[in-house]
Amino acid sequence: MSPTNHRLGPRHFVVVLDEVVDLDNEATVESALRRLVRTARERTVVIDITAPIITSAGLHVLLRLRRTALAHARTLRVVAREPTTRWVFRVTRLEQTLKVSHSLEQALRESLPSSVAPHVPHPRRNGRAADERPGARHSRR
Repeated sequence: MSPTNHRLGPRHFVVVLDEVVDLDNEATVESALRRLVRTARERTVVIDITAPIITSAGLHVLLRLRRTALAHARTLRVVAREPTTRWVFRVTRLEQTLKVSHSLEQALRESLPSSVAPHVPHPRRNGRAADERPGARHSRR
């Protein structure tokens, strides 16, 4: 198994996982992905899952791959394009742990530091920010 991969600028390395990971290919897939994560020059590695589903074997591979990424000072992000795949991440509560996005664009945008990402102000309602509590006191300077 040799996953398709490409660099997106100096910050992102994308690996496309287009096959369903099961018990028969788990070790081979994990070995290939670990090698790519260890040798990536970019700080953020994005696993773009284009396979129609994610299995428990695939989830285990991604969790172990996250450990490998952290050990090599990399950040791992996952793109789950298919609704069924996103549902599996949601019900297993791994969305935040594996930093799951619904598209490659979202994963790239969310991986940028806040100093690079555009600031989106909170919408205002009745003269106060939407996240501000009613009656909250503010210090005046």
